[in-house]
Amino acid sequence: MEEIRVEKEIEKRAFQVGWAAVPQGVSATVRARIIFALGVSTNQAFRDHLNGYVYHSVVDVENIEAIFNEYGITDIWGKVESPKAAEKAKLQLLNTKLRDQGLSNRTMNCMKYEGIETLGDLVKRERVDLQKARNLGEKTLEELDGLLKKHHLYYGMEI
Repeated sequence: MEEIRVEKEIEKRAFQVGWAAVPQGVSATVRARIIFALGVSTNQAFRDHLNGYVYHSVVDVENIEAIFNEYGITDIWGKVESPKAAEKAKLQLLNTKLRDQGLSNRTMNCMKYEGIETLGDLVKRERVDLQKARNLGEKTLEELDGLLKKHHLYYGMEI
């Protein structure tokens, strides 16, 4: 009797939710570990996996989950329906004005001084660069960190 083998089909999955929860100080380490686990070598390949543009094998999913779990991150997966829909949603989100996000007056004044008007403007920046900005203290950074986490975004995104 011939054995019939059925493999569980894995959907295209994005791990943007988990990535947004990675603490800033370990993001380079986590990124390197995920790149190694996936067997990819370019930043574009990493971003394709991050954004769910490629299918992940069962082993890939298990490896990614294990890496995030080591950092206490269990909410990892954000499903991407299609690259075009995801790109459109991403563009809409990145074009969102910061003034519509309920930020404090102090934070808004700092953002205005730095020429940051949208979420897209903010995510292009690195957190360490914002720390050097005039009148931008730890509380303001914490407010911005929370905003990015809420939208599953991160500093230094290439858009």
